[in-house]
Formats: sequence, structure tokens, C-alpha cells
Amino acid sequence: MRVGGGKKHGRYWIGDSTIDTASTPTLSQIRARSTDSAPPIRPRPTATQIQIEQVQASMEAKMEEKLREERERYEALMRSQMQAMFTYIQSTGAPPPPPDLFPGLAGGVPPPGGVTPPSGASPAGTPNQSEASNFPISPTSP
Repeated sequence: MRVGGGKKHGRYWIGDSTIDTASTPTLSQIRARSTDSAPPIRPRPTATQIQIEQVQASMEAKMEEKLREERERYEALMRSQMQAMFTYIQSTGAPPPPPDLFPGLAGGVPPPGGVTPPSGASPAGTPNQSEASNFPISPTSP
């Protein structure tokens, strides 16, 4: 193993100098022999790069945890508001609302910011007009 990152005057630390340095190719010789199809020679990540990646990973984990907690609080708030609404409606003597106010959504609660349908989706039974415009009309068809 050569220490020095391929720079001049690198030292060999394996085997207590029992490695013959004359028979070991230099990094420039290895690069000259490598082809385009061979995997590239990459430098090792520095300690700073490793620390940055660790900090980024911990920040992402904290952010995911924070978002999960926020989502749970929002869902609990929506459940309590729905329960209060159901209680009020029942106290006025009106018939109860349907059991699922938001069909197709998990948990029956819309996400914050409203519901965004997936792109290209159309309601069941409605033809997709943009798709129809892509079909050419042949001159022989009626």
C-alpha cells in the first residue's frame, strides 16, 4: 500500500520495507496502462468528505423524523376536527355524513396543501383527450 495519494516520495508501509519498490509500478505507470473500459482510479475520500456525508445523513434522518412527527400531529388534528364535526352534526339531529369523506385517500384525511392528482390521470370512465389527439385519422376511415 502506498501512502501519499500518488504523490512523489510516497512510502510503503506494508511489510516493514520488505516490499521491493523497484518492482512496484508507480501511479502514472498504472494510469498509462489502463484503458477506457477499465474502471477509473479514484482517490479515497478525505476525512472531511466523510464527515460531511455523515452530517448530511444525520440531518436527513432528523428531517425525516421531524416530517413524520408533523404528519402525525396533522393527522391527529384532522381526526379530532372530524370527530368534533360529527358530534356537532349528530347534536343538530341531521343524518350522519357518509363514512368516508375522501375516498381513495389513505386514512380518509387529505394531505396538507390539498390533493394533487397524479399527472395523466383521468376520472374513471372519462376518455383521456390528450391521448386521443395523438391518434392520426386515416383518410379511408368514415
